[in-house]
Amino acid sequence: MQMRQKKRKTNLILNTLIAVVFAFILIIGYQLLFQEPKSEKQVQPSDTKQEQSNITEAPTEEEQNNETSVQEEEKDTDEEVIVKEGEDGSGVEKVIENPNWEPIGTVQTGEHVATYDKESTDWGEMVQAISYATNVPEDQMTILWLGNNGSPHDAVGTIQNKQDQQKYRVMITWVDNEGWKPTKVEVLQSE
Repeated sequence: MQMRQKKRKTNLILNTLIAVVFAFILIIGYQLLFQEPKSEKQVQPSDTKQEQSNITEAPTEEEQNNETSVQEEEKDTDEEVIVKEGEDGSGVEKVIENPNWEPIGTVQTGEHVATYDKESTDWGEMVQAISYATNVPEDQMTILWLGNNGSPHDAVGTIQNKQDQQKYRVMITWVDNEGWKPTKVEVLQSE
């Protein structure tokens, strides 16, 4: 009789544990089956510290090197950074657009004409805008190409970070009296 009671208690405990495990399996299975696929995702800047490692909110080189300042600015932003997966075969790993990017400022006056001479002020400001968008300091980047992007007020540059060899393609646009402003960063796939 005692043996039967012990066996019943053991069976009751085992059946309860089996039911709990089964419930967990059902919950996890439901989440996996009915969770939306995320090929394109929108995320808050403060939620993407890893995604943001190559993006900064600070236009000056001093602020780019000061992570505390960047993190404080990220907390204050209301708009979302848009991160998209690159299309297959495009050579682009991901595309980043940040509505919070600002023009970097300019010392140029009068009517702006894009100048692709490496010694020009305009070239220096384009490089500064690319550095701002990618968070790669100017002295740590190799400029692979910098030129016109279809209009007198748009440029595109391709750079490589000397530290980790990561390549970026950065689109910038001229804002009158305010300077070059990043509009899109493409993180290129490694070859």
